Amino acid sequence: MCSPAAEIQARIPSAGRAWALALVALALWAAWAGDPGGLAQLHSDWARAHRQALRVFTDWALYPAYVFFPALILWGGLRRDRALRLVGWSWVLAELAGAALTVRILKILTGHGRPNAGDAAGGWFGPSLDSALNSMPSGHSADIFTSAVLLCLLLPRPWMRLAAMFWALAVALSRVALGKHWPMDVVAGAAVGGLWALIVAESWLAPRLRRLECASAGSVAAGAAQAPGAARPKGTG
Repeated sequence: MCSPAAEIQARIPSAGRAWALALVALALWAAWAGDPGGLAQLHSDWARAHRQALRVFTDWALYPAYVFFPALILWGGLRRDRALRLVGWSWVLAELAGAALTVRILKILTGHGRPNAGDAAGGWFGPSLDSALNSMPSGHSADIFTSAVLLCLLLPRPWMRLAAMFWALAVALSRVALGKHWPMDVVAGAAVGGLWALIVAESWLAPRLRRLECASAGSVAAGAAQAPGAARPKGTG
């Protein structure tokens, strides 16, 4: 039976595949929605009628992760489960590197006008601190895909990992439906967020899980050697 650390490490490739599948689906949708007819269909009467519900969803859909991963760090500490704590800290690192730093830098450098930016909508104006010109990439999309990828490391079933990606896709689509972002903005955000999650998982989390697994195996072996009735060399006793 695999240790929790080994199970988490083994799920990193499947988390990457789930993210890649979601990213391809989002990119294909963006290619279709980039046509004015596609955007018009997205900004339909239904979207306008449910605008308030969409706003609540797009704002609050991120908060479960804001609660879950810090709680995971605390819970892992209480249970002395280092593997859980490492996953929680991986989320913190990926959020800081991706949604907080990379996304912010790209937003400022590109100066892409949001759909609701009036005459500036869709334009590229270069470096700007104006939030109306900070459309590319979508911070919400980066945020939710970082969380979804790292959540996949804790989900044992493939359908659970797909469900996490569907949740992330729903958040990304809601940003476009509300007129906050262009389709390619959410694709870029999903790419940045998922990529940083995998970079942290492969380069920071996985080596620590391997060390944790080796330390655990060593402790078990040492305990077995010291157990009463353990085999002793001939000629002793």
